[in-house]
Amino acid sequence: MKWTILLLADSICEYSPTMRESSQKLKNDLSSSSHTVNADYFMSPSDKLKYILFNLVNNLSTNIRMQGIEVEKFNPSKSVVIEYLKTTTEPTSPSRIMSNIFWEQLDWKLIRAKLNGEIRVLEVGCGTGRYGEKLNRSASIDSYKGVDIEAREEWRLNQHDHFFFQRASFEDFIEFTSRENLIITQSALEHFDQDLQFFESIGNYAETCDFPLVSIHLFPSPMCLFTFLFHGIRQYNRRSILKLIKSSGMPRIVNLYLLGGFRSNLFHLVHITMRSVIFRKPLSSKHVSSYVSKMSRVLVRDSKSRSKFSPSFYALILAWNIKDKEINWVGGSKSNP
Repeated sequence: MKWTILLLADSICEYSPTMRESSQKLKNDLSSSSHTVNADYFMSPSDKLKYILFNLVNNLSTNIRMQGIEVEKFNPSKSVVIEYLKTTTEPTSPSRIMSNIFWEQLDWKLIRAKLNGEIRVLEVGCGTGRYGEKLNRSASIDSYKGVDIEAREEWRLNQHDHFFFQRASFEDFIEFTSRENLIITQSALEHFDQDLQFFESIGNYAETCDFPLVSIHLFPSPMCLFTFLFHGIRQYNRRSILKLIKSSGMPRIVNLYLLGGFRSNLFHLVHITMRSVIFRKPLSSKHVSSYVSKMSRVLVRDSKSRSKFSPSFYALILAWNIKDKEINWVGGSKSNP
């Protein structure tokens, strides 16, 4: 199956200059994926086909053991899920909601203690900076620096004295570090063409730090190829996640959390993907009540499940210069890798 897809993709490349140019860049150690087609930009029909085929190949190797790495299913309680959904005012994907709940459920008192009493955040690919706001509410962070390739109007409107924004690409983020001890990304890695280089830069920064450093990253699983369709460059499986970890220099503490599950993916596919792509009737704010009611049941059932099959999203936490051998950053059930 894998070779059939590869041969088909190669034959398509012969007839597409854009795809042929992209395939020539496959052999590099800077990216975890085997192509450089980015769905954030215009794609021809042949580019879209190549995007699907190559990502299918990338996503096939999923049953790799994560030796020495804590792999846990993130299982927020029913009350936590329901309470969060009360704040939902717009139709939002299950993976986004689970990501937001994950950030809120991190043990911020523990994180502050491990970071010697101060939380100095650097977010790469920060967008509007909304996760800086979320962290400020959840953790009362001491400083926040957001870096993004595109400046946003929200930056100018920001009213926090301890918030700073810088327009720059992810390759250059290291130039703007000034003793930040918490580096984060949310739904950004899949847009970085050289994601391994990014993690190598984090590892290099960690080597220069004379203080504890934690890095937290949330990114899409292979199932997002079917739910989000054309989004960024790639999705991540265990093989590509191991590449990220190794590129960062194999830090002392590594935790991988699995967010959502099969029901969440199916719900997204039916209520968002198919509704938008096939029926051309995307959800709007008037659908929020019924949408949230249905999704609540789905998220609660996925949260109760111990299955590690088909997570919607991953959360990867790396830590340097911390004496502990293991840390459980959030509530949840530990399971063997």
